[in-house]
Amino acid sequence: MVADVRAQVAALRGGGALALALSGVSAPEAPPDIGITSMPPTLSAELERLSTGDIADPYGWRALARMTGESVIGSGYGAMFERQIDQESGFAPDVVYGLRVSSAGAEGIAQLMPQFYGQVDRRDPAASLVAGAQSMHTYLNEWDGDVRRALASYNAGIGRVRSLVEAHGDGWEAALPQETRDYLAQIVGDAQPRFTPPDALAR
Repeated sequence: MVADVRAQVAALRGGGALALALSGVSAPEAPPDIGITSMPPTLSAELERLSTGDIADPYGWRALARMTGESVIGSGYGAMFERQIDQESGFAPDVVYGLRVSSAGAEGIAQLMPQFYGQVDRRDPAASLVAGAQSMHTYLNEWDGDVRRALASYNAGIGRVRSLVEAHGDGWEAALPQETRDYLAQIVGDAQPRFTPPDALAR
């Protein structure tokens, strides 16, 4: 799965460079070459979008986050996962490649903690996104599809969220750290989305 995702981001990265060349804008420094240059036909629409002047996704990472959310978490989760990753790293190259880490030590595009993701190359965008999406898959199943509790678990830790739910019931969000409340507000606002738990999609 990671190899497929790497192939897709490499292809999009090529499309982003083409869009920049066509628009006359100087291209940002390219991320490391991962040795894949062909573009899957399924991404031709993305290349067309980029070549029309929309260069908001020069490395293809936003599209990669959407595709990873759809394939790893489940159908319908792609846009939410893209917003979540935007909150985590802002798709900033220095964060994605580990040149800047959070004050807590989180690394990479999905801001993974080394002590919990030691087996993951956190500076590899594709691998990091897959690991983050797998965590969201787990949290959504843990909370029976409750998106707000799953997102809060990703940001603040599932143990803390469990404790707050046990202690405060329906008022658990008010007891969250301000950072986590802001995180929820940026990703889902006041909405109370309840998607199908990911494991239920396979049944």
